[in-house]
Amino acid sequence: MATGNRLASEKKPAEAIAAYDRALARQKDDPTVLFDRGTSRAEGGDLDGAASDLRAASQSAALRGPAFYNLGNALMAKEKWSEAAEAYRQSLMASAGDRRAKWNLEVALRKLEEKKKKQEQKEKDQQQQKEQQQDQPQKDEQQQQQQQHQQQ
Repeated sequence: MATGNRLASEKKPAEAIAAYDRALARQKDDPTVLFDRGTSRAEGGDLDGAASDLRAASQSAALRGPAFYNLGNALMAKEKWSEAAEAYRQSLMASAGDRRAKWNLEVALRKLEEKKKKQEQKEKDQQQQKEQQQDQPQKDEQQQQQQQHQQQ
């Protein structure tokens, strides 16, 4: 595990993950190794793998706060705002004074609200477009009648 930590600190996530894999072969389901591998997976861009490891690591009371915090970060990177917010809530329940988790929770909730507003606007625009399409045949008919009346 020391090798994995050294490689992670050197910003070599792929090599660190390989070292953590070897450690897990010796220490099956060790939450600390899962936490470290999950963090390295997130840094290396394997957000799904990171989420899996960090969820498993969060079962350890000692790692619950940091594991949920890092899980929230991985979910934020995937733009899964609702899930990220829940992870930060869990982190705060385990580590109430964590300012970073509180800040990130607020960011996730803002992003979730923005997403909701965009979806509502999209639905409103689609409804307006649908109504305009339904009204178009009537407008066309009125224009034809006006043109015919003007020609007479």
